[in-house]
Amino acid sequence: MKAQHDFVAEGRAAQHCAELLGRAQAPFDMAAASAEFAAELALSLPERLQALLAGPRVMVSDWPAEGMAAGELASTWSTPSIHFSVALGRNAPRFVISFDNAAALSLTDRLFGGRGGRQDDVPRALPNSAVLSVERLVCAVAETLARLCGQEGEAPLIASQAAFRRLGVFRRNERCLSWSFTVEQQAQDPWSLRLAVPEAAMRAVLESRAGGSAAPAPATMRGPDAEPFGAIPLPLTAVLAELRLPLAQLAALQPGQCIPLSIRREVPLAIGQRIIAAGTVGTLDERVALRLTQIN
Repeated sequence: MKAQHDFVAEGRAAQHCAELLGRAQAPFDMAAASAEFAAELALSLPERLQALLAGPRVMVSDWPAEGMAAGELASTWSTPSIHFSVALGRNAPRFVISFDNAAALSLTDRLFGGRGGRQDDVPRALPNSAVLSVERLVCAVAETLARLCGQEGEAPLIASQAAFRRLGVFRRNERCLSWSFTVEQQAQDPWSLRLAVPEAAMRAVLESRAGGSAAPAPATMRGPDAEPFGAIPLPLTAVLAELRLPLAQLAALQPGQCIPLSIRREVPLAIGQRIIAAGTVGTLDERVALRLTQIN
């Protein structure tokens, strides 16, 4: 008598075997993670800085990170500068935030209500008033860094030095990451701040933000015009003109009064705080239109 057996496909067992079906995790991409961190910092800073830098909208753009030895970094920051050591908490790396002295003096003048004009003769040592004024901006940057590093709620410890090496954040041959950020406001000179952090300590933060390892890459990448993303509405802003009026004149405005405006030659087109394009103003089908001349 022949034994009866129900036929079961061997492939079916493999379909339910997590060990066989599990996809290999992609290796951690330090360059991509640091670029994402810098971009998120650039998006978060305008809101923090706007309260200190009264006037037109603050826009921050970031440059790609650079990796180098601390000794080499110190030589690239050889111009007269003020450096701040920022300790965010026990489990976070120490950062260095730097401003060149010309930008520090200009920002100090603006924080005290001036126009922030650049000086021709920049001193190598800043007065205490300038150091304390710029420290207010450093606090705003430090609070943003603390949130991005998972240390929100911790009070950052800040110390300043005119000499980069005297901060004691880096060992001489230690590898570090460095970013530059450009801050812009209409009718004001742009200025830059520089940021540096030990690479090994920053890698631990970035890996923690990524959940310990990178997620598996999707089988196919969808473009911005594909469903379901193509139908998502994004609000765009084109600022044709901005105006500054003294408070007394603003209080005296009356209905029917005409205020002259000068339209910009290059009108920025932005999503939120990030400028994505620029163009010139014209008409199309009896409506005001923007002809794009530059895509960022």
